[in-house]
Amino acid sequence: MNKKDRVYRALRGEPVDRVPVTFCTHFANSEDNTVKETVKWTKDSGVDLTDVGCDGFYALWSEKPLKTIEDWLAFRPYRRDDPFIALQVDRAKRISEALQDDASVFCSAFTPMSNFKHTLGEVFNENQETLVMEFWNEHRKDVLQVLKVLEETNFILLEALSETGADGVGISLQQAERWRFSREDYQEYMLPFDQRLLDFAIEHFRSHYVHLCSWGTENTNESIYLDLYQDLKTDTINWGVHQRNSMSMHDGRAFFKNAKAVMGGFDRSREGVLYKGSREDIKRFTKDLIRETGDQGFILSADCSIAPGLPTEHIQWVVEAAEEYAAENR
Repeated sequence: MNKKDRVYRALRGEPVDRVPVTFCTHFANSEDNTVKETVKWTKDSGVDLTDVGCDGFYALWSEKPLKTIEDWLAFRPYRRDDPFIALQVDRAKRISEALQDDASVFCSAFTPMSNFKHTLGEVFNENQETLVMEFWNEHRKDVLQVLKVLEETNFILLEALSETGADGVGISLQQAERWRFSREDYQEYMLPFDQRLLDFAIEHFRSHYVHLCSWGTENTNESIYLDLYQDLKTDTINWGVHQRNSMSMHDGRAFFKNAKAVMGGFDRSREGVLYKGSREDIKRFTKDLIRETGDQGFILSADCSIAPGLPTEHIQWVVEAAEEYAAENR
């Protein structure tokens, strides 16, 4: 079973020869549009699934800085030949061509509120998490209008990415932190954008997974409103298991009842076993995680992108442990 087949089957909850492994990372050096860095890291780490990241494209590109709400209301969707889209398509296509069966390649997809947030953070060089909420609280109706334009932009990008040869899409859902929105406000304003993004991904890509991002909980260590996503109909779902009021991978199987598979188990931070553990520690943790969660409909990963500087051999040890577990339990 090659890596593409292993990932595809695992995402759908079908039997595999061993549990697949994936971790997401970022590259500070954007030389060659991060293609060489991504391909090298993927091969060195031995992951089964690699994400085509958005490094360099988290913030929107605009000749005029998007500072005021009036600036934002004047923004229009990119064309497919615009460099912001064309360069991301180039990245995904060349990574897919370079890796072939060496890994399953997934593109990243973000909600319009995330695009809005990242762009504000870069333009003002301030804390994007609080800045975006200041705009929201002051200009709610206008921001909603802007988000619809950004949603159209994302759909244009995703449609183009679906034609690159990539195997699927990883959908990053953000903004459901308990400190940011009330449960009711998130349901009314943000969840419809989440659902439309998921629906678009399902329509245009062979496979997908949903990542319930935990970046915005770094200071509180408090889980997001997980119950808002409980009924999502998705191939695979990933969330932060190491936060307060969260749940284990095993318990998440029953909680996210419409998901065919679950993904995660590792703490992304520098304090987690993936970063601090020895080879024996990491392999023991991996095998215990598979034993607890089950080896079908499960993908080993972290709760978010891994900390910078993690040696690729630590990921290799996770792969080794998955292989050993499969051999020991045949």
